[in-house]
Amino acid sequence: MDIFYKSKLKKINNMTNLSEFSLSGKLMAALPVVCDEPFNRSVVYVHQHDDIGAYGFILNKRFPVQNAVSIAKSLGIQDYHNIYYGGPISPNTGIIFHTPDYDNGMTVDVCDGVCMSAGMEILKNIRQGTGPSKYMIMLGFCEWASEQIDDEVVGTAKSDYRPFWAFTKATEEHFFSISQTIPIWQGVIAQAAADRCAILL
Repeated sequence: MDIFYKSKLKKINNMTNLSEFSLSGKLMAALPVVCDEPFNRSVVYVHQHDDIGAYGFILNKRFPVQNAVSIAKSLGIQDYHNIYYGGPISPNTGIIFHTPDYDNGMTVDVCDGVCMSAGMEILKNIRQGTGPSKYMIMLGFCEWASEQIDDEVVGTAKSDYRPFWAFTKATEEHFFSISQTIPIWQGVIAQAAADRCAILL
């Protein structure tokens, strides 16, 4: 796997590390070597990746039902199924991924068919029935220090020469068709493998 990722990055930009390559806007799927929670079989949307570090949101992990029900009630949201565990950092703060049929002036595009908004206004609109048709409330996020995610993707001495993540393009189906942890994870792993084959052929 180490050889593959280095070869892939060489083909992208004739390089052997991620110093000029950004994962911003991409999905990462944890490889089987990642056993610790919350990243075991996780799929992460990387919102920002630069020389300072990276942060993103786990898309396929939920809170225990009792917790989700309590959170939804506190937010005034009827359907607790729309509450997701975004990561271990700042679990009391969140953002909302949603369909592009809603824009509050501070909404940003994620990919085709997916936008992202923060703040209380969108929650108010959801409660009033004037929010987006589909949405995911993400509480918490994931964060990596400078070059940490680079090491974990490529597989360097810092990660025992084992890559921890496969990555691929984010699409709408990765956000609003999520029902279980394993199917979405398997789908992203399969797509990342297909991407690899396309580059190597």
